[in-house]
Amino acid sequence: MLEPVAINGNHVTRGAAEGMDRVFRWAAATAPKGAVFQIIVHSLGTVSATLAPCYLPADQIGTITSLATPKFIGQYFFVTHAPAFERLTPIVLGEDRWTSWPWFDPEWQYRAPVETLWLQDDQGAYQILNDGNRWHGGWDYADHGIGRYQGRLDKIAQAAPAAA
Repeated sequence: MLEPVAINGNHVTRGAAEGMDRVFRWAAATAPKGAVFQIIVHSLGTVSATLAPCYLPADQIGTITSLATPKFIGQYFFVTHAPAFERLTPIVLGEDRWTSWPWFDPEWQYRAPVETLWLQDDQGAYQILNDGNRWHGGWDYADHGIGRYQGRLDKIAQAAPAAA
């Protein structure tokens, strides 16, 4: 599944790309003509959803919010599709081990070079990294659960000042 495959002149893992052309064709055919897609995904699904610029016109991609994205996309993919990734909000959690996957494969060690929200702990501490590659990674399997992401985002939202 980690073998590289070419897609739009770039490389991604076979597992990330497999079947995504059919998924995006189905979505485009099912949605109203010209619909703008807001993409919110977790874990392995984030890698596949990040391929949206290969299958949808740029004006049909709204925002992409990714929680716990592993590293299955080649470095130059993000450069080629930079305008679409300006609308990407990656979120990483504490020391999430699965977001650090693959741990030792030199081919797949790159994240989107965009601002990334790092949810540091259960008390609501967070940091906005200016580049997803600045996140240090982690080794805690428990930091991968969607419930933990939701809990930490809720904590930050509770601490935010009320809108006027």
